[in-house]
Formats: sequence, C-alpha cells, structure tokens
Amino acid sequence: MINYIERGARLHEAIHRAGHTLREESGVWVSSDDAAVQAIIDAFDPVAAALPDKVTAVKAEAQRRIYLVLPAHMQTNLMAQGLQNTLTYGADSATWPADQQALKVYTDARWLRIKALREASNAIEAKLNAIIDWQVLEAYDATTDADWPE
Repeated sequence: MINYIERGARLHEAIHRAGHTLREESGVWVSSDDAAVQAIIDAFDPVAAALPDKVTAVKAEAQRRIYLVLPAHMQTNLMAQGLQNTLTYGADSATWPADQQALKVYTDARWLRIKALREASNAIEAKLNAIIDWQVLEAYDATTDADWPE
C-alpha cells in the first residue's frame, strides 16, 4: 500500500522516469511496484526538483530584459567600438571625437541598466534558493517578479 504525500506533478514525473506508474483508484493509490514507488515518494524533494527550472526561467527573463535594453549584436558592436576608440584615441574618453564621446555616454547608460538587471537576477535567484515551500516555488513566475528594476 502506498502512503502518498502530495508533492506536485514533478513527483509523478520522477515516478514515471523511474519506469513506474502511480494512479488513484477509488481513493486508493495503486502503483506498478509499491516498494520502489514508495521509496521515490519518500526521497522526493519537490523544492530541489523545481529549483533548477525556476532558476533557468530567471536567467531567461534576465536575458530577455537585457536584450530589450541592448540586443546582443549591439552589445558586441559597442564593445568593439569602445575598444577601437581606446586603441585609437587613448583611455581618456574626453579626448575622443565628439560623436564617439556621445556614443560612449549612450553605451555607459545601457551598461548601467544591464548591470542593474544582472544584479536583480542574482538577487532573485538567491531569493528562490531560500524558498522552502514547494507550492510557493512552483507558483513562482520570473516574468512578473516585482524585484526586476523598471
């Protein structure tokens, strides 16, 4: 007989991945192998199972927001232009031509925004790591987290 403890869909996925089945029939849990399935249920940590996917979602949301600020190709181009300006005109951007100084101001503003998004991403990941309630973690949506900077 199975002593079932609700731990979400990921538990059922773990049972299935192990080659077993678990279903409820008239209020009784029936499995393909009671001992093996019970061992999976007893050992299953729903927080540990959900955390990697949630952290991946935070990283993806950070990347999406960063690319809204500055797409990858523009990041590469602006870094290359900054390096070229440094090699051509020196490290002091005050000595650069006016158009290149303006480009540096534009770039620096974008980098500050990107830095804030990266810091927020790290803080959100730390917050997720502190969650001990699997249902809270499962319900977490990285796209709506209030800790993202505006």
